[in-house]
Amino acid sequence: MGPAGNLSLMSTFLTAYAVAVVWAMGRATVLYAAGLGLSRSVTGRWGRVAGRLLSRHATTGSARVLAGGALGLSKAYLVPGLAETAQLLAGFGRMPLRTYAAGLTLAALPWAVVDATIGSALVAAFTSGWGAAVVGAVAAYLIWRHRDRLMGGAAPMVD
Repeated sequence: MGPAGNLSLMSTFLTAYAVAVVWAMGRATVLYAAGLGLSRSVTGRWGRVAGRLLSRHATTGSARVLAGGALGLSKAYLVPGLAETAQLLAGFGRMPLRTYAAGLTLAALPWAVVDATIGSALVAAFTSGWGAAVVGAVAAYLIWRHRDRLMGGAAPMVD
């Protein structure tokens, strides 16, 4: 691979990295805004209903996220599933936007490297033909496995 190939690979990686950063920041911002909306609904007209649904667990979780601050939010981002919950609870606990943005930036920039690396590898696999071959093989196996159902026949009886 010559210098032009390395430049193309780097360009693909940087594009994937930029998309991953924008995706992470956008998703987190939507979750934070949803948490803010939930916190306002608890104090507003739907307060009794939302208060019963979110009472003890949400307030305990948001207190822990707020106590961790920006560093705690960025650490929570490393655990799948916990990141979304922490972002939602940061909004619910009304974490200051400046603190939230600092924690999100600390977390999203390194995490986007992982997303971009995996994304670049998938793009390279599909453009080289291996990805399409694997998807085709899986599709052929699934069609063969479920051929009776697909052809309108009865599903086999299982004892």
